[in-house]
Amino acid sequence: MIYSKIALVDEENNLLGIYDGATPFSTRNKSYIVVKEGKKVGLLNLDAKMILPCKYDCISNFMDEFILIREGDYVSLANEEGTIITATDRYIKIDKFRDGLAEVKIPVVGARLYGCIDKNGKEIIEAKYEEINNIEDQEFVRVKLNSRFGLMRRDGTVVGEIKYSYVSLFMSGRARVTLNEKHNYMDGNGNMIYDIWFDEPIETFSDFGVAIVKSNFKYGMVSEDGKIIHYPEYDEIQYFDNDGISIAKKSGKYGYISIDGKKLTDCIFDSAKPFNGNLKAKVRIGMKSYSLGRDFKLY
Repeated sequence: MIYSKIALVDEENNLLGIYDGATPFSTRNKSYIVVKEGKKVGLLNLDAKMILPCKYDCISNFMDEFILIREGDYVSLANEEGTIITATDRYIKIDKFRDGLAEVKIPVVGARLYGCIDKNGKEIIEAKYEEINNIEDQEFVRVKLNSRFGLMRRDGTVVGEIKYSYVSLFMSGRARVTLNEKHNYMDGNGNMIYDIWFDEPIETFSDFGVAIVKSNFKYGMVSEDGKIIHYPEYDEIQYFDNDGISIAKKSGKYGYISIDGKKLTDCIFDSAKPFNGNLKAKVRIGMKSYSLGRDFKLY
């Protein structure tokens, strides 16, 4: 049986070392040689100085900035100088960096837990979460702990509480949250934007910046900036016309409300039609029909 070895020599043929294998390796700013002794690998710089000993199972390039080291089931990172910057017996996966954070995974019995490290190897978000989402291009990170969701700043600070059954992406200064099958919206400080919870999420706001909402099976109206324009007390609210007037139904009767929170009439009509740009709207009380003027008087 023939065994082959690789001898490394300098330009003057001085012996630098004998190994079972040698492969060129580089990052963005540095070049190296991965050398093999038996089944283990190490890393030499171009001066043949051993910067990582031959005890690892794999050494590879990580995003051109770092050196990824695998030893058994665990992975760690070293910088371009060969200094290991993360724990060597903690992570089983290190994901790529996104906006300065990389997701890491640790093993626990029957599960996997996740956290985030920065480019210095510091664990910014403790690896204790069942899920971490929205790392890239997001002001806030969504985390899951004990089957509940919450938001966290990228520095690892929890926003509010991790207690929701659902948390959306943080967009336009808010994230939708669900708790006990009710819905609200949370700002960047963890405060609820509305002081009532809704039966259904808000799908969209109108051109007036308002939305019809449902709470405890009643309908009301809210503004995009968190104001309650009409507290939910109606059985139905129709969409607003171009003048910001809507028809609301309560206890089987109809009335008119506006987007600025005014009750233009009581709910006294058995039927009511929208103005639709006209000067008058048709209404009915009992069997008698009337015209309702823009002054909200009957004619």
